[in-house]
Amino acid sequence: MELGTVKPIFHFESLLTHHFSLKNKKSHKKIVPLDLTPQESLIISCFHKATVCSLEYLTSITNTPPSSILGSISLLEIKNIITQTSPGIYSLS
Repeated sequence: MELGTVKPIFHFESLLTHHFSLKNKKSHKKIVPLDLTPQESLIISCFHKATVCSLEYLTSITNTPPSSILGSISLLEIKNIITQTSPGIYSLS
């Protein structure tokens, strides 16, 4: 690619992969605990549609205020189920 040319971005994940170092995808799937709250389960289900989710995406899909989502995200991070890959961007651990 020549200097000064613009490359179109069709997928958010490709943008992150190109500009940020993401963890390598593991060949095995992580087992998600069954003792999740309904909101935590709803957040996890968003990752089945997109492997990388922003806070804005999670709030729009779940129709939940950001303050409530952030509380659940913090608990999911403590449980080592999701990881913040960059500010406001999350993926499954």
